[in-house]
Amino acid sequence: VIATMPIMMFAMNVTTLAVVWYGGNIIIAGNMQVGDLTAFTTYIVQILMSLMMLSMVLLQSSRAIASVKRISEVLDTEIDLTDENASRKDLKVTEGKVEFKDVAFSYSNEGGEKILEHINFTAEPGKVLGIIGTTGSGKTSLVQLIPRLYDVTEGCVKVGGVDVCDYNLEALRDQVSMVLQKNVLFTGTIYDNIRWGDENASDEEVQRMCKLAQADGFVNEFPAGYNTQIVQGGN
Repeated sequence: VIATMPIMMFAMNVTTLAVVWYGGNIIIAGNMQVGDLTAFTTYIVQILMSLMMLSMVLLQSSRAIASVKRISEVLDTEIDLTDENASRKDLKVTEGKVEFKDVAFSYSNEGGEKILEHINFTAEPGKVLGIIGTTGSGKTSLVQLIPRLYDVTEGCVKVGGVDVCDYNLEALRDQVSMVLQKNVLFTGTIYDNIRWGDENASDEEVQRMCKLAQADGFVNEFPAGYNTQIVQGGN
């Protein structure tokens, strides 16, 4: 498949060269006009270009088939992170207490290399807990276990005294917020960006959230305040 295009180009150039050489000899012998050779060469090139397009179709088709197989693998993959076994799907998070009890985690599940192992701590409501470590030590992975972006391999994580696996996923993730080190801004106003969390939030609610996040000060430094237009990437 990789050699298809070079072979077609080689065949096209050799054919054109042969036609010009053979036709030139006939013209020199006085048996054909230059216009006839020009027309014949044009026809040959058009035919060869059509064959080249056909080879491109075959080449792109093989790539498309490989891509379809890969996409199908993703679409057909069964999701193993569900709340089908949640004991109480109407359960709500009542307090912000977070507990890790002998937690171990591996991206390859059981048998894989453990990113986290024997993690035990309790974060009390209203308190600040700092976890320090080098890049790649598992800090982000640890935080992602709280809203069940991943499931623990061993042990359990509790929020409000309840195992996160017993919550409805939507309820848990609506009530457990996570601010990562890399955030994305979309084209629109500051109001529009903040309303990604609640499209029906009023202007007053948006401003209250910004005050809680200590962002109200620098937002109001813009001439248009919360109506300031930003583009993707934050420019």
